[in-house]
Formats: sequence, C-alpha cells, structure tokens
Amino acid sequence: MRLAIDHTTHYVFSGPVSRGLQRLRLMPKTSSGQRVLEWNMHFEGA
Repeated sequence: MRLAIDHTTHYVFSGPVSRGLQRLRLMPKTSSGQRVLEWNMHFEGA
C-alpha cells in the first residue's frame, strides 16, 4: 500500500525575519513494515 501525505505550515510575520528555527518531526521512522520513499522541505524567501 502506498500512502501520500501532504502537510503545509504557514507563518506570517509583521516584519522581515532574518532567521528561523524549525524542528520538524513529521517524517515517519523506517521500519520492517514501511519505508520513506521521498521527503522534503521548502522555504519561500530563504
């Protein structure tokens, strides 16, 4: 079985941001019953 999950987090700031720290834990762990085929992150303006 293949499962596709799409998640978007959107932040709006009142002014320009020079840095940001994001801890992401949305990637499932590879195990004997599943494996991650593709995973990526995209930042606009970075």
